Amino acid sequence: MDVFRMVGSIALQGGKEASRELEQFDTKGKKTSGTVETLGKITEKTGRIMKRAFIGALAGATALTAGIVKLVKEASDMESVSIAYEVLIGNAEKANKVIADLKQLSAKTPLGFADITKAGQTLMAFGSASEDLEKQITMLGDLAMGQSGKLESVTRAYGKLQAKGRASMEELNMITEAGVPILGALSDQYGVTVEELMKLVATGKVGFTDVHEALSGLTEEGGQFYGMMEKQSQSF
Repeated sequence: MDVFRMVGSIALQGGKEASRELEQFDTKGKKTSGTVETLGKITEKTGRIMKRAFIGALAGATALTAGIVKLVKEASDMESVSIAYEVLIGNAEKANKVIADLKQLSAKTPLGFADITKAGQTLMAFGSASEDLEKQITMLGDLAMGQSGKLESVTRAYGKLQAKGRASMEELNMITEAGVPILGALSDQYGVTVEELMKLVATGKVGFTDVHEALSGLTEEGGQFYGMMEKQSQSF
């Protein structure tokens, strides 16, 4: 009987011990589970931070690359302009001076440096002197209302008229299509109607200097297009 009691006591004590072990295991398991969950959250958060950092670094690298490409292109464009102006002017020092003046002009207008230097090349190709470029481009830019497309058209027409030495309806129409009332300005200058003016043009009686004078009148103080580029640049 004592033996059975002893065995029962041992069994009972073992059960209690086992129960305590199970409770401790369960507590440890919960702690472990909580730790794993916490680690998972930390890992997820770290992943998001690393992802944002990677995207930020990638965006920064892309912007840096774009900036470098832009600088390289600008340097290349400047070199091309310098070469072209040196060839057209025939003197490197003089060419650099003209380019510097045109760069200052572009800074004060809505036109880009490339638009202005292209206009300068066109004018010189048609016979303009390099020292007249800044004044001529300012006049033509005002007539074009600071718009690059119109500047190209007006410059080409002006250059052709200059090369011919007289007016023709082809170039006058180009200027008119750009929004410049050149026919009205010339007819006022001659004191005739537009129809009569067209007859004078057809017979070669309207010279380039007459056209230049009419265009200058439109862009000088009191003229319809006076200071137009400056006004346009202030509206941006």
